[in-house]
Amino acid sequence: MRLAVPLLLWLPCLAACSHPKPIALPPQAVETQIVAPQASSDILDLAGAIHARVDTSLGFQVPGRIMARSINLGSHVDKGQILAEIDSRDLNLAVEAAQAEMHAAQSDLELAKTDFKRAEDLTGKGFVSTAERDHRQVALDAAQAHYEQAKSQLDLRNNQLNYATLRAPASGVVTQVNADRGQVVAAGEPVFRLAEDGARDVEVVLPEDKLPLIHATHATVSLWATPGQVLPATLREVSASADPITRTYTLRYALQAGKFPLVLGQSAVLHLYLNHPLKQLLIPTTALFERSGLTMVWIYQPTSKSLQARQIHVLGAQGNEVAVAGLKAGETIITAGVHVLVDGESVMPLPAAYR
Repeated sequence: MRLAVPLLLWLPCLAACSHPKPIALPPQAVETQIVAPQASSDILDLAGAIHARVDTSLGFQVPGRIMARSINLGSHVDKGQILAEIDSRDLNLAVEAAQAEMHAAQSDLELAKTDFKRAEDLTGKGFVSTAERDHRQVALDAAQAHYEQAKSQLDLRNNQLNYATLRAPASGVVTQVNADRGQVVAAGEPVFRLAEDGARDVEVVLPEDKLPLIHATHATVSLWATPGQVLPATLREVSASADPITRTYTLRYALQAGKFPLVLGQSAVLHLYLNHPLKQLLIPTTALFERSGLTMVWIYQPTSKSLQARQIHVLGAQGNEVAVAGLKAGETIITAGVHVLVDGESVMPLPAAYR
């Protein structure tokens, strides 16, 4: 019994010795680069894509359940072609009710006309007072108004019945399908998106500090699918405000059709011919990674020695480097191993001798 007490006193110490404290790992070493403007040529290349001049969302003008969908994503449709139909049973009943109401109003109108004509004839012969004739006139006017109202209601119901069939307002390609058979849609809810045939644009983004460059002497567009061939381009549209995150403006240039087809979504490069050489922010392609469909880079925070992800826009490519918007000169970015890093992670920049 005397040995039991000292042994119990040692047990907590033995337990503590069996669970050593975890060893803190050193910050991960990373390759970095300070962003700096670099001299470029007097041609500014901007990566973009081909878009339809007119790109419209289509939906039913009345609510209902979709009973049939006649086209699929990517289908080419002609003007007036049926795209989808909703259940029209209630709309047919509304048309029948409106027709019955109009027929009743028409009968009332015919009776009112007959009564007024009889009253007018009898008033001329002195058998009916003028007040009675005026009363018949008021009844005729009311019957006429009721008939016009019933006729308009029937026209409205017929229009709503026609709205149960969604038709293509123009020829083009279906670029988006948002609903399927059996789904209940509200009036005006987008069901399809149609890129109309005809004129095409190229859409690019431009940093706010380079916005004055849109007044360059001229612009052309080349397509990756048809190297060596260019199309004249004319500035058509500039977004009213810059993107709040990347501080870039969206530009649209109208294209003149050439001998080769322009496919929607096709990669293109807009060439802006400038009056003087331009400086751009160029970073290695190894610094880029994607998150939720957005192009990102890691920014190194010297104060906290940690990382912060930032969305950027790629303006164009030059070999193993890309011109970007969304960065500032003097900021430090990570240029290797970007796919294994996480937000807020502590890192240690590698010295230049070890890169």
